[in-house]
Amino acid sequence: MDGSDPREVVAGLCRELVERGLSGVLASGNVSCLAGDGRTLAITRSGVSFADTTAANVVTCDVSADRRSAAPRSPGPSIELPLHLATYRACRFGPRAVLHLHSAYSVAVACLDLEALPFVHYHQALLGSESTPFVPYRTPGSPELAELAAAAFERVSTRALVLAHHGCLVAVEDAAAGVALAEVLEDVCRILIQTAGRHRELDADEFPRLAALFQTYGR
Repeated sequence: MDGSDPREVVAGLCRELVERGLSGVLASGNVSCLAGDGRTLAITRSGVSFADTTAANVVTCDVSADRRSAAPRSPGPSIELPLHLATYRACRFGPRAVLHLHSAYSVAVACLDLEALPFVHYHQALLGSESTPFVPYRTPGSPELAELAAAAFERVSTRALVLAHHGCLVAVEDAAAGVALAEVLEDVCRILIQTAGRHRELDADEFPRLAALFQTYGR
């Protein structure tokens, strides 16, 4: 992604999310990515749906200063800017893009009383080396939500979180893989809803074997 305009990258991710049906009905969510220098963050604008997002209305921020660099009277960044900044700082693998979604199945699963998603075959090998955790509910946009998400990323080796009563969060090293990983997470959530709470837990000891198998699958 080095050399790419991060605003164009964010707008492109938003278009893909709409095309794949991962945009929420009432509120789409928010998307961000880092510029090649790692010092500038581009993030969707507050109150703008994914369908209406273009590079021209994506906001840029100085990561170190936590300040918006757009014109003073222009609309501000998503209220979830603290959540995105906390994710970039806390993730173990150094993400370059973060997608926070209100997709239908992720929101449905976020309303369940769970501490983590169950293992689902190859999906988990893509989402992380440990089961995807739930983050307790806090008001959207609040510092408390950002802090809890950061703590989860620091505690668990994962690329995704479920935000209780809210939606999901996906972090990726390569922005181009962001939508595909969001789709994987949404598929896990769909499967979980379809089991209507009757799922069985897969032994966590099986995960390393599945991960190794996935690395060589089809080669």
